[in-house]
Amino acid sequence: MDDAIYRDGERLGVVELSEGEFRNQINAGFKFTRRYNPAHKQPGDVDSDPSLYVGLGAGLSNTYTYNGNPTAGQDFPNQHVSTMSDLYWWSGHPDSYDLKEARIISASEVSFILAESALKGWSVGGNAETHYLEGIRKSLVTWKKEGEYGAFVSQPQVQFNASTALEQIITQKWVASYTGATEAWMDYRRTGYPQLQAGPQSVQPVLPVRFIYGSAEQLGNPKNTEEAINRLEQNQYTNQPNSQWSKPWIIQGTGKPW
Repeated sequence: MDDAIYRDGERLGVVELSEGEFRNQINAGFKFTRRYNPAHKQPGDVDSDPSLYVGLGAGLSNTYTYNGNPTAGQDFPNQHVSTMSDLYWWSGHPDSYDLKEARIISASEVSFILAESALKGWSVGGNAETHYLEGIRKSLVTWKKEGEYGAFVSQPQVQFNASTALEQIITQKWVASYTGATEAWMDYRRTGYPQLQAGPQSVQPVLPVRFIYGSAEQLGNPKNTEEAINRLEQNQYTNQPNSQWSKPWIIQGTGKPW
């Protein structure tokens, strides 16, 4: 990254702003961007494509130090990366629902569950396409984009297709479950959809499928932990039995998600 931040395309002569000033200027309508500068590349850094975006890589152990953040180690937003929009984390955003309220299960998720059930021939009332489209509509309502429903569902890749229906249902359910990452991950594990790709900093070229047994569990419950680890299915991506890529019983033999 460059050694300065940019405001509305203009390079500022500073590497950071105070939190108060940074927030006040954002609220005033200024947009801050970052520039990738190859001259500042450090050993081990992954090449970036500046035509896309410069953000935080997945799986980083210390996000505060990424791209030479001058306030490393502090709980202050890293001004040298693209950060998440206020819409998704700030409950005061005018277009955001109240993020202080947990979403245990959403209306859109229910519709997608019914769509998958109908697709499998289960007696749930209604057909898969109807529930699929209703799930999309409810998802857009959540993000206050319901006015874009017609244009969205008219796109060829979104229009319901019986031959690719399961992938479409799970993909749109994944989109709707943006703030429910665990639920979306569980669907990915059992179906392989969406066809997600691991980032360039990932240890393996595929996404993990389980949480490992930590040291506290192994020390406090060694016999049962060892037995459970020995039951995991190893594959070409595992370098040790207790791996994030060792398959647990629920997806063994399914060929999913990769």
